[in-house]
Amino acid sequence: MGNKLTGRIPPELARLSNLVVLHLMQNELSGPIPPQLTRLWKLQFLNLSNNNLSGRIPTGGCFSRFSSDSFQGNPGLCGAVIRKPC
Repeated sequence: MGNKLTGRIPPELARLSNLVVLHLMQNELSGPIPPQLTRLWKLQFLNLSNNNLSGRIPTGGCFSRFSSDSFQGNPGLCGAVIRKPC
């Protein structure tokens, strides 16, 4: 399932302006979710579940269409979408 990716999600992914699907689940990604990703206006599906991500989940932009399922299994994340205060 996962690809054993480690490290942080690079904010440069936001340059992929035609990206529609982003599956990064079941890896060993850590750190915050880059707020720049909210500018991926064409992104329709996001799955960042089951990693080691932490910090506040960015809001607005394309992130307004994603549910808590996109972020589950990251105990260090917080924010309204997962109903966990920061």
